[in-house]
Amino acid sequence: MHNQREEPRLPIRINVDFTSNDSVQSVFSLNISAGGIYLPSHKPLPPGSMVVLHLNLPTLDSAVEVLGEVVWNNINPESNNGLPKGMGIRFLNQSSLALEHLGLFQTGRIGNS
Repeated sequence: MHNQREEPRLPIRINVDFTSNDSVQSVFSLNISAGGIYLPSHKPLPPGSMVVLHLNLPTLDSAVEVLGEVVWNNINPESNNGLPKGMGIRFLNQSSLALEHLGLFQTGRIGNS
């Protein structure tokens, strides 16, 4: 697994709808940080794929749209410490609202239920 993160990851399960090309998927995140997210997926996209994410943060009434880029994928869970098949996505244009709410998660001021 790649460990070049600048921001600490928080294990949290939130619903994320994402679009790439003409495909729309809805999944639950494995972890998230201010810089990116890991999304389990049976068909991870290749690195370099651009995605539009709709993060359904429990602290907001509506989803936050974020542009992302797949920076790595995990297609072989057995050789990656049991991490489920999926992809790591770097946020490219986080909104200040999303960053504020992610910051609240990371400081522990909001639970991850």
